Amino acid sequence: ITGATNLCVASTITLSDATIGGIWSSSSIAIATIGSGTGIITGVSAGTVTITYSIGSGNATTTLTVNSLPAAFTVTGGGSYCVGSLGVLVGLSTSASGTNYQLYRGALTVGGPIAGTGTGIGFGLQTTSGTYTVMATNATTACTNNMTGSTTITVNLLPTAYTVTDGGNYCLGDTGVHIGLSGSNTGIN
Repeated sequence: ITGATNLCVASTITLSDATIGGIWSSSSIAIATIGSGTGIITGVSAGTVTITYSIGSGNATTTLTVNSLPAAFTVTGGGSYCVGSLGVLVGLSTSASGTNYQLYRGALTVGGPIAGTGTGIGFGLQTTSGTYTVMATNATTACTNNMTGSTTITVNLLPTAYTVTDGGNYCLGDTGVHIGLSGSNTGIN
């Protein structure tokens, strides 16, 4: 039997045997299943399983390890901020050692991966509007998993700048002078 000996939960690999016409089987379909009449293996849960290819009175076997996916933690932060300010923080509620976390804005990566610490992690202040998600990759097995949820960043425009008008001198005891703006917008104080 040829092919990979490791796979991740919910992923597939294809095994093959040079002799045609055999039957594939798994020692535990709770760990790995095999497509009917094929060598396509799907990881179901973490563990070790023996895959057998039987033809006539002969058998070939291989041992596969199905690796678990990184634990899913919650994406945190986001929100709105005004143009010119520092931005808003995006992070994870917690992280796992031995796992790297990559921030995405839509399909684009943002910065480089950050190694898990066993506690919450931050990806720094973000200043571009969009929806942010995080993908975890186990540093040893390369199994990946999307973290729970997403966060959105909205960049608010600053109010329109108008010219301060009027003003001037006045004499002590007078009522003062009028000060105003050359224009204004509804909904802005």
